[in-house]
Amino acid sequence: MGVVLLLVGMAVPASAHAQLESTSPAQSSVSSVPPTQVVLHFGEPVEIDFGSLRVLGPNGQRVDNGGTHHPAGDSHTVAIPLPANLPRGTYVVAWRVISADSHPVHGAFVFSVGTASGASKANAVANALANQSGSAVVGNRRPSVVRSRWASIKATTSFLGGRAPPRRRSLLHRHSSDEKSPGS
Repeated sequence: MGVVLLLVGMAVPASAHAQLESTSPAQSSVSSVPPTQVVLHFGEPVEIDFGSLRVLGPNGQRVDNGGTHHPAGDSHTVAIPLPANLPRGTYVVAWRVISADSHPVHGAFVFSVGTASGASKANAVANALANQSGSAVVGNRRPSVVRSRWASIKATTSFLGGRAPPRRRSLLHRHSSDEKSPGS
């Protein structure tokens, strides 16, 4: 028993997985030529699901052509095609993937075509998307993230009246009554 407690006490937090290593176009870059696709490269294989990579234009509308995929079958890389001749302005790329250890990981960044006009608004959108619930990096233990998660838990608990969801309560209640000995 003492050995088990010692081993549990020695457990370390999960290391960061599925970290974004590079992007094309580069984060915060300004290019005179519109890109034909957005490509993200991660430090480990990632799974993608429908809508896991989106590109929002200067007007806030989605501009990508859909079709998120692993180019050339490379499970470390995720790409999405863009329409030809994107107009000048700043674009937001929002992404969400599943790391090899099954944790969802997400983030967002901006790039500009021709000029960085609207960059401050686009950066605010990217920051809001990157800071949505979930891990931007698995194992993230920054105080701001921990506070955010606790606030979310507290708000959910308050919304539920400080109680567990009804189904869970009934399961717990049923379980405790099942354990009673006959005749009690």
